[in-house]
Amino acid sequence: YDNQQQQQQQPQQQQQQQQQQQQQQPGGNRGGGGGGRSRYSFQLKPYNPELKAPGTKDLVYLEPSPNFCDPAPRLGILGTHGRTCNESSIGVDGCDLMCCGRGYNTHQAMVSERCNCTFMWCCEVKCSVCQYRRTINTCQ
Repeated sequence: YDNQQQQQQQPQQQQQQQQQQQQQQPGGNRGGGGGGRSRYSFQLKPYNPELKAPGTKDLVYLEPSPNFCDPAPRLGILGTHGRTCNESSIGVDGCDLMCCGRGYNTHQAMVSERCNCTFMWCCEVKCSVCQYRRTINTCQ
């Protein structure tokens, strides 16, 4: 009886040892890291080998992003023509970046905005409507 019980336990112990060894290897069994066999049929090549390799929590893009400057209705991309931009910003809302180097038009417009808002007890806000002259920039 003892011999039969030992024979049943041996495969379980071997399987546990293999799992522990895989967990101790760099990159585990997830492919792409650490020298072992990969479950994927391709190997990523670094775009710039001088840069650090992506970690396990890094997002890796396999395809380039579409060009958001020009319309692509099939992809649901409207392009940036006619979009309002911020002339003084260096961020993504700035005219230089958003207009993709095509330039932008500047015009003056009267806009209506809520102003002089006050909180009325309880649960009501009363505002006036004010007219302002604003400079508006739109991508060409």
